[in-house]
Amino acid sequence: MNRITRFVMVMGFSLILVYSVLPKITHSVGFLNNPSQFITEKGINPSNYYCTDVEKVMESEFYLRTVLKDE
Repeated sequence: MNRITRFVMVMGFSLILVYSVLPKITHSVGFLNNPSQFITEKGINPSNYYCTDVEKVMESEFYLRTVLKDE
């Protein structure tokens, strides 16, 4: 029961931090707020950018594997 209580407390703290504290810090600090406003105004979804160059990575990996096999 003690482990479950700690888990719930840590998850609650994490949610409060991510959805309450960090956005307030972002909006109150100038150099963090400007990029945040730009991203919001342009309708950019930053979470989409983690896999934008997957094809390039695959091509690079294929090239490296080919070159290393030849040696």
